[in-house]
Amino acid sequence: MEGNFIHMMEISTQFRTRDPEKAHVFFLPFSVAMMVRFVYVQDSYDYGPIKQTVIDYLNVVSAKYPYWNRSLGADHFMLACHDW
Repeated sequence: MEGNFIHMMEISTQFRTRDPEKAHVFFLPFSVAMMVRFVYVQDSYDYGPIKQTVIDYLNVVSAKYPYWNRSLGADHFMLACHDW
């Protein structure tokens, strides 16, 4: 579902704007399924690497994009269709 949502956001202009001044919220396009596939060690129950990946990602976004800082990320969201 994450992939479908990201694809629909990319092709649809109904809910998306490329002008950050007009945006009400900002989508953080990363896939929990891909993190589980490539970062998580199966059956380890160690979620530290996933947590660190998210922390690193948010640090990059907050440093690179000024719109994160207008609300400290409160108007940003991610999608996870899994119980991770």
